[in-house]
Amino acid sequence: MKTDAEKFYTERKQLLRFTIDALNYLPALRELWRKNLEFHPKMKILDVGCGTGALTKTLYEVSRQIQVTPIKFCAFDLTQTLLNEFQRWIVKKNQADVNIIKADVRKIEDEAPIYWRNFDLVCSSGVLGYLEERELKTALWKIRTRIKDGGRLIVMESREHWLNRILIQKLYKANLYGKEKFADMLHQAGFRNIRYWQFPKLYSYLNLWGYIAVAEK
Repeated sequence: MKTDAEKFYTERKQLLRFTIDALNYLPALRELWRKNLEFHPKMKILDVGCGTGALTKTLYEVSRQIQVTPIKFCAFDLTQTLLNEFQRWIVKKNQADVNIIKADVRKIEDEAPIYWRNFDLVCSSGVLGYLEERELKTALWKIRTRIKDGGRLIVMESREHWLNRILIQKLYKANLYGKEKFADMLHQAGFRNIRYWQFPKLYSYLNLWGYIAVAEK
């Protein structure tokens, strides 16, 4: 049986594509990585709830532009329709360094390969809001076990305000977790040095939608 999020994105894949395109989300992510992230050879990156691959695609593109290779990318999502689209991009790019599977973040210990560990970076965008608070706390702890000591977690989630109550809660059927509440859950899961990035100036309107939480193991 499909989960609510899986059913939603299976039926409304076009809505996701429209939102990503309308907000210029991919160019914004590329600029975010260029300005804030240090890449290094043999880096391992995990994309949690990858969807059609926005985070992985832009991380891959920037790493190639600055000529930092090889980097190993792993990604998972629970919606096969989105994974199929992501897989077409992987085939087109002929990329053996990008591996994707169907898995649920709530069951990562069972559904993700045991060797998917010691990641330098784990990232997620607009996914963890589909978990209830108890599930989210558990998921953050499970995600932390996949990160190497000193590794980093980057999470992009929706801010809690009236517009997102309409767009995110009503339209996208996701929960809203404010910055302070989310930071508290990160602390409870054992993360440290929690801070926040901003989307680059040209795409600053995205800061009205969400926050970017950065934490270390």
